[in-house]
Amino acid sequence: MARKGSPKVRTGCITCKARKVKCDEAKPECNRCVSTGRKCDGYLPQKQDKQRLWPKSQQLLANPTRTFPGIETRNEGRALQYFCNVAGPFLSGPADRYFWTHLVMQFADFEPAVRHSLVAISSLYEHLPSGLPQGTGSQDQRLILTHYNAAIRELKTMTAPEKQPLVLLVCILFICIEFLQSNDEAALKHCKHGITMLAQCGAGYEWTRQFLEPIFRRLSLFPFFFGREDSHYPSLDALSGPVPKSFQSFTDARSMMDELFARSVRIMRLGDDYRVGQLRHQPFPDSLYDEGVAVNSLLDTWDTLFTTFLSTDSGCNTTIAERPSIIAQQSLLIRFDVCRIMADMAVEREEGPYDRHLERFKSLAERLESLASTIPIVAKGGDTRSVRFTFDMGFMPVMSFCTLKCRDLKTRIRFWRLMPALACARESLWNLNLMTSLVRRVIEIEHKIQVEDNGKHTIPHSSEPPTERMRIRHLWADSMPTCRVIHGQTIVGRVAGFLLSDEDGNIHSRTEFFDDMDYNNG
Repeated sequence: MARKGSPKVRTGCITCKARKVKCDEAKPECNRCVSTGRKCDGYLPQKQDKQRLWPKSQQLLANPTRTFPGIETRNEGRALQYFCNVAGPFLSGPADRYFWTHLVMQFADFEPAVRHSLVAISSLYEHLPSGLPQGTGSQDQRLILTHYNAAIRELKTMTAPEKQPLVLLVCILFICIEFLQSNDEAALKHCKHGITMLAQCGAGYEWTRQFLEPIFRRLSLFPFFFGREDSHYPSLDALSGPVPKSFQSFTDARSMMDELFARSVRIMRLGDDYRVGQLRHQPFPDSLYDEGVAVNSLLDTWDTLFTTFLSTDSGCNTTIAERPSIIAQQSLLIRFDVCRIMADMAVEREEGPYDRHLERFKSLAERLESLASTIPIVAKGGDTRSVRFTFDMGFMPVMSFCTLKCRDLKTRIRFWRLMPALACARESLWNLNLMTSLVRRVIEIEHKIQVEDNGKHTIPHSSEPPTERMRIRHLWADSMPTCRVIHGQTIVGRVAGFLLSDEDGNIHSRTEFFDDMDYNNG
């Protein structure tokens, strides 16, 4: 029988809300925080009617200005209503929804910068098609620009030190706006600014550590996926606490895995320059070896702690209604296996050593297939609204990595076919249909086959894995579309490059043009 949970914390100081404990609501600082040695972050302004903050109806309200105090037009109210009911609940992806469904809405009630940002996000999300973003109508575009610019103006007035946590929250909203518009350079600029500020001041606020730091830690990966590797990019290592002796909650396990995944991706990308870059004839630095050993040791610790947590947590015997937590658990275990592979391969110069991880790749495929059979039933809950976009990266990065690096044809086809089942149309800056097109092309080049949309393929020349010289070392694609005239027609698409090595070890790039219509209709 399911456990009866304690009532949700709806009042009290910000710190107690973040900790999800009952607050005695003493002023100016609550006694619970003071008695435990914590800093009380104070109280949010009181609402005249708390029911106004959480509209339940799926129908647009006749007078949205009464539901969201401070808005000026019906369009703004409609946008905020849409955010509450549709966009907000889906933005988190596999991560915790609380930030998007509760925290930002609380601040939107009294902070204009947050409210303006949410209107822009909501409007962009509503007009987002399943593929690349297309131009919205002129009135909608004006609404988006007006509110984004208004939010920027409000942000510039937040110069007081006590406003810095709010600036960090708004920075996340700005990153989301740029993600939705596929503006990778602007998004990375906001990421860099936010991480720098968080490293300098964020640790002093309980709710900032609880809700904002995990988001920025995941955002710290983006320069290694979409930007140019930058040795001066700020790090959040200074905010890393000691390794816990046990996981008291699932959040503890997820926070540690977020850090380990970020470190694993980082050492992989830093090693690329020694594999395919200007330093490929130089030995790997000792620092990369040391970091790989450190990450593997921490992965051992995480594995032990998480296994113990799952075996002792009564919540692991879940009901049907609680099964999305199972999806979250599986997401962590999948990332754990990928981290193992990355940490082991960070200082390997060739692609062949990936083959020693074949059994782990097969295990990952089985886990993902099991998850794919679960998600349509319990995660979507019969909801016919498709998830158009998630702010956090979901399964797309790990599935792309597995498909690219596993050279067993049968297993990598399994990964490739799972991508549309588990990933949504767009995850942050990742475009599902573009990635499936690129990854399919990698499979075709390496195995010298043609792959159909259903995964069927021509017979390869050999049942053995591709030779080292046939293996693609690195894959890239232009961030912005371009036009080409093909057979007298102007085609919009993107140039992608595949890096291979020749018999002498020299790296050369093979570029191809991908028609937007091809992958948008994939």
